[in-house]
Amino acid sequence: MSLLELFKRPGASGFGFASTADDVTQGLNLQGRTMLVTGCNSGIGYETVRVLAKRGARVIATARSEEKARAACAALSAEVVPLACDLAVPSSIRAAVRAVKDKGWRLDALIATPESWRCPSSNRPSATSCSSSPITSVTSCS
Repeated sequence: MSLLELFKRPGASGFGFASTADDVTQGLNLQGRTMLVTGCNSGIGYETVRVLAKRGARVIATARSEEKARAACAALSAEVVPLACDLAVPSSIRAAVRAVKDKGWRLDALIATPESWRCPSSNRPSATSCSSSPITSVTSCS
C-alpha cells in the first residue's frame, strides 16, 4: 500500500495507485491476440507478460538475451514465447523481427516497457548518448 493512495482518489477510470495489473485487466479476454513485450525478464516487463498471458494472449517476450527471456518465461504456464532482442543492437532487432515474420505472427500490440529504454552501456556496439526518462508505450498494430 502506498501512502499516496490514502490521499488520492481513483481516477475517472476507477483505477488508482492501489490498482494492480490484475485489477485493470479483469474480465479482459485476449484469446487469439498476439502481443510483443520488451524487457520481459524483470519489473514492469515481466508483470506485463504475466498478466497478458493470464488473460489468454500469445505473448512474445523479449529480453537482451535468449537465456534471460527463457528464464523469465519458464515460470509462466501460458503461451509465452521467449525471444532475444537487444534494443541497443540493430542486428538483434532485425533478427527478432525476422523471427516473428518467419513464424507468420501478426502483432496486435507492441509494448515497450521502461526497463528496455535504459541507456546502453559503453561496451555495447551501438552505445549512444540518451536520456533516461522511462516511458511506457503501447502501440496498436491493428
